[in-house]
Amino acid sequence: MPPKKLSIARIRAESTLRSDDPDLNRRRPSPSSSSSRASQRYRSAAASASSAGRSNARASSSRSRRPPQPKLSARILQIHDDDIQETRVQNRFAPDPRTQRQNLSYRPLSLTKQAQRDGAAFQLPTLASMCSTVIATCFDALLPSRNNFDAAAGATTPRGAIRNAHTHTKAAAGRKRSRARAFGAAPDSDDDQQDYVPSDAEDDAAPAGSRSTRSRGRSSNAQTAADGGTSRLLAGWTTSELHYLTRRTSEQLKMLSAAASFLLFRALVEHAPQYLTKTVVADYFLPPLFEGSQAVGAGTAARTHVWLPASIPLLSHDKHAAAFLVNHLTSALTSASQSRQADRSTLSQSVAEEMPLALLPPRRGLVQPASFALRSLQLHGLTRLQDALLARFFEAAVPSNSQSTQTVLRLETVSLRGCIAIGDRTIAAMCRATGATLRYLNLDYTDVTADSVNAVMRMAPDLHTLKLGYNENLSDKTLSSALQAPTSGEIPFGKLVNLRLRQCAQVGDAGVACFLKYVHRTIEVLDVSGTGVGGVNPHSPDMSILVMSFFPTGMDAQLALKKINLLDTNVDFDAVGQLMERAGGMETVLVRQMPSRSTRDGFIQMLESMIQPRHSGGWNAGRWKKLHVRVVDVADEFADVFPHLLQVFPTLVVENLRTSSSQLNFFREVADEVDPARCVVQHLKLRDARLSDHAWRFLTRIHSLRQLDLTNTAVPEAVVKQTIEANRFLETVHLSHCKQMRISTRRNAFALQDA
Repeated sequence: MPPKKLSIARIRAESTLRSDDPDLNRRRPSPSSSSSRASQRYRSAAASASSAGRSNARASSSRSRRPPQPKLSARILQIHDDDIQETRVQNRFAPDPRTQRQNLSYRPLSLTKQAQRDGAAFQLPTLASMCSTVIATCFDALLPSRNNFDAAAGATTPRGAIRNAHTHTKAAAGRKRSRARAFGAAPDSDDDQQDYVPSDAEDDAAPAGSRSTRSRGRSSNAQTAADGGTSRLLAGWTTSELHYLTRRTSEQLKMLSAAASFLLFRALVEHAPQYLTKTVVADYFLPPLFEGSQAVGAGTAARTHVWLPASIPLLSHDKHAAAFLVNHLTSALTSASQSRQADRSTLSQSVAEEMPLALLPPRRGLVQPASFALRSLQLHGLTRLQDALLARFFEAAVPSNSQSTQTVLRLETVSLRGCIAIGDRTIAAMCRATGATLRYLNLDYTDVTADSVNAVMRMAPDLHTLKLGYNENLSDKTLSSALQAPTSGEIPFGKLVNLRLRQCAQVGDAGVACFLKYVHRTIEVLDVSGTGVGGVNPHSPDMSILVMSFFPTGMDAQLALKKINLLDTNVDFDAVGQLMERAGGMETVLVRQMPSRSTRDGFIQMLESMIQPRHSGGWNAGRWKKLHVRVVDVADEFADVFPHLLQVFPTLVVENLRTSSSQLNFFREVADEVDPARCVVQHLKLRDARLSDHAWRFLTRIHSLRQLDLTNTAVPEAVVKQTIEANRFLETVHLSHCKQMRISTRRNAFALQDA
């Protein structure tokens, strides 16, 4: 029997679910008004039929469809949904310099001791930096808040504590902090995420804000006194006087030079980030808007550096603050571009010389558009910054004329680390706008793909630093397709000296080789930690592809390599030895011990070669700066090498120092082998070390320490006291999770010297 046919009326009457057909989703009209509404619709349709027929074709052709929106990756959605994980990303890529890690003792050195320690390399603090620090501490007294104006006007409302400068905003609720890592703590073993200006400094100095409990108490009391001093400074001021102070301070802040403005902004981030509101940052520390050829506000100076880290409460608490500031940058860039186009319509020099003075146009101001001077853009840890928003900033600088080679934007440094939503659209627009002048590019923990790598390869010929760490989209297959040789015959990445592929789990030897085929002669810093280099079998590592990529023409070539990071990779120590022998300028090595059946394995042989001079067949050319090793299980062979490591490396990091043999005898003779006169180690980290009380005595034999990290160890309290007394220039001691030590000692170890 054939199925029963259903009419549209029957479906409308019986169906309770909404259909995809829009005709079935309309409401049923009431019987009384159905005929009148139908006739009205018929008349209106008949009246507009002729005009609609003529305009349908034109409207359909001119109507612009909404471009397809990019889909957010699972990692971005997970971070946005998990507030604690989002905070961890911000802590890693934009650490708070004021953060005080638990159980970190800090002893500041006077300028006299610093001069004695550094010798000829000592440099006095600049007057600009000291003035910036003073201004930052009393910034709220220079820009009075609304509370001060209300008090001057005789308002009856009680005056609370001054919240911020130049405006009054509601304090944002505190974010939940990660319990897995202290806010601002070092994220990785190779800690280079705390630089204000991107650099590859090997020594991760202790944060200036890290203090012991006693110093933290003094700083909190000083902050309370400063707040009271600010209120007393502005007490009794009239409204007109406060307006005059605000106007004069605003003029002075806008007239600051680019270097002085950046120093002041950095001091505010370190000492008083609560004063950095949207108005303050946009008006005084970002490029100004332009009307015609003049900046809004006479005397506004250019801005060469823009640095917006998520450590500022404004950017970490307000989800829309980053979008507001980037929109301001876009407006400033657009106004500068329009001002530049207006300048092109001015008279030429030859014509102007022949015209009478009365007919000449008024002279333009001497202040150049700020976007012309912008050279560095650093956006760190802005997890809520959208790709399309930042892409519009760079697209505003792309020349409208395809034949034009001059652009408004000439950036040299772009750092977008921790901006998890930044993708290919931003990188493509950036390369078109400022790729010719780009020198430094940091894309750690972004959502870029191999298409962005291809765009950088084609449009950034002078790039010398490229960081693509923590990326889930890059793989050997995508990189091999994106890094194919260009048809023009030019060699890309001709000046690249620093390449980072850290924690790119899908990148292996083949993916790294795609870069090395262009940069094997110029590369100086290579970071492939956490990648698939060395294969998947830790008992049989194979790095032959990596080694052959360094020597495409033969093994006789010399390498320019200075630093290599092989942590969390399967290391082939024979292959590492081939690189060391041909890299005479090697300074930094980060490597881990591989499982072995013998206690004297390739790891121990590598360390022995590193301490032997080159004329004796070793690799020590007197240039070593840092050694970072991660130990699995060592024996007496490592104890024999350890005293010599203290005499060679200024920075020595040994993770998980332990042995499976008798712990009472392990490291027992090291203290007698250490020569205090020959030790050069300044930064010593022995986290998670398992040594006996007698073995820890070697610390008292070292007299050159500046930083000491003994986290999660059982070091005796007496050894810590003797070590502090023996090292007069020791500044920081980290004793977190040292459960056998008193809490008071863990929080302020330098108090042992006075006991």
